Amino acid sequence: MKQFLSQIIPRLKEYSNALNRKEIFVNKTWLLIDSDSNFTEFTFERKVVYKSVSGGQAKVGKWKLLTPTNQIWLEFNDGENYMLKMIFASDKVLILTDNIGENFFPFINTMSDIRSINDLQKHLKEILNTPPVLQEDTSTDWDFVTITGLIASLVFVIVLSSC
Repeated sequence: MKQFLSQIIPRLKEYSNALNRKEIFVNKTWLLIDSDSNFTEFTFERKVVYKSVSGGQAKVGKWKLLTPTNQIWLEFNDGENYMLKMIFASDKVLILTDNIGENFFPFINTMSDIRSINDLQKHLKEILNTPPVLQEDTSTDWDFVTITGLIASLVFVIVLSSC
C-alpha cells in the first residue's frame, strides 16, 4: 500500500480539496487503515475533539487544523501527539502523511462505497481517469485598499479639474 500511495499521490494532487475546507472531514466518521490492514474509526468533531475506536477500545483527544501548512495536529489524552500533513482530500478519502512523507495514513469515509484497500486503490485510479475539477480561485489581484486608493485618486482629479 505504501508503494502504491507514494507512486499515485503526486498525480492526485490536482484532484484534491484543501484541508481548510473543514466540511470535507468534520462531523463524519472515517476509517484509518494501518499497514496491517486494521481499521481504526475516527470522528473529527466541530468542537475540536475527536474520538477514535479500535478493537472496542475508545480514545478521545483534541485536533487542531494548521491551515497555512495544510497540517493537522492530533493530541491524544495519553500524551501522544502527531502532526500530520494532508496530501489528498475528497469526500470519500483523506490521506495524511508524516512530515517526512515516509508513512501514509489513508482514511476512508464510512459513508462511501470503499470497503477495503483494494476498493481504495481502485477508487484512486478512477480519479485519475476523470478530468480534475478546477477549484474556484478566491484570490484577487485587486484588494480593497487598492480599489479605495484608485477611487480617492479619481475623485481628487475630478475635484481639481472642476476648480
